[in-house]
Amino acid sequence: MKRRWLIYCIVLFISACSENVENKKIFISDVPTEKIRGTLYLSENASLNVFYDICASDSFVYCLDFYNDSILKVFPSINSSSLIGYCMKGQGPNDLLFPFFMRNSFQSRNNKIKLVDLNSWSVKEINPFNNNSLSRINIDTVLPLPIMPAIKEYNETDSCIYGIDADMQHGLFFIYNKNTQDISSVDYYYDDKEISNKYSSKIMPYLFENHLVVNERADAVCVGMINVNALYLFDLTGNLKKELIVGDKITYPEPDPQYLDFPNAKKYFVSMTGTNDFLYCLYNADASVFSSVFKFDWEGNLLSVMQTDMKLEKISVNPTNKYIYGIKMSEEGGSDIFKFDMRK
Repeated sequence: MKRRWLIYCIVLFISACSENVENKKIFISDVPTEKIRGTLYLSENASLNVFYDICASDSFVYCLDFYNDSILKVFPSINSSSLIGYCMKGQGPNDLLFPFFMRNSFQSRNNKIKLVDLNSWSVKEINPFNNNSLSRINIDTVLPLPIMPAIKEYNETDSCIYGIDADMQHGLFFIYNKNTQDISSVDYYYDDKEISNKYSSKIMPYLFENHLVVNERADAVCVGMINVNALYLFDLTGNLKKELIVGDKITYPEPDPQYLDFPNAKKYFVSMTGTNDFLYCLYNADASVFSSVFKFDWEGNLLSVMQTDMKLEKISVNPTNKYIYGIKMSEEGGSDIFKFDMRK
């Protein structure tokens, strides 16, 4: 009798765990709920730009340029015809070298734009821009980064740093505790037991390549997968809250013996950004001509799917959720920036 009761309890426990996993799994549609048209905000023809990162405030648009010596350029949000601020490429106190924007800059309490400068291994802050005429930007604050893995994406809260490891040794992302200096990894997430057999340990980091955005107020860490049709929502300690799958099943690309990565596979969530209220994910699975921008609340509820009238590579949204700014690569290898009004 005791044995039967024990078996019953084990079965009940396994069933409950299975139901819990399934309750976290949500299937969403990529069918557009609306279409948005972009207007040319900044043309490559005007300044020979090759922009690779972008950050929008309500008043200004900050662009990082791969090609020019003026690596950071600032334009008024209402009119891009006049460059009003810049930083030079270099190692001086007001220069930048290998920078990228902190992905959750929108949470800055002092409205400063934050960049990670890999060359100086520091976070550099820029005050809200008040100039009306062209001037060189002064870096307001330089905050040295701690000893932690090399990063290619960076978010922070009051107590932790959340990063994607450039050396691909820390799973989906890592968490660095500022108080204890401890580093914890959040491992790759999958419930298909065949994944570890189908893909070698060398391929797994490329299979689960992703983007990362954190919202401290919402207790949310969102991971958008590039090669898999899924988004994962974690809490700030790395516990899974939701698995969002686009379509009716999760899809993994076929391994190619010629590559460790997946250059010919579909690319799903290629860029992510957020505001205090919403999460925006750029989706390029069917991007021969168009892209889509998925808009979520920070609980992981899909609010809309906005189809753009062009293929985009990266997006930023201003804090009041009025405009999407998107980088579009040109046929000549440069880049244009388009502006999409979400209020129309």
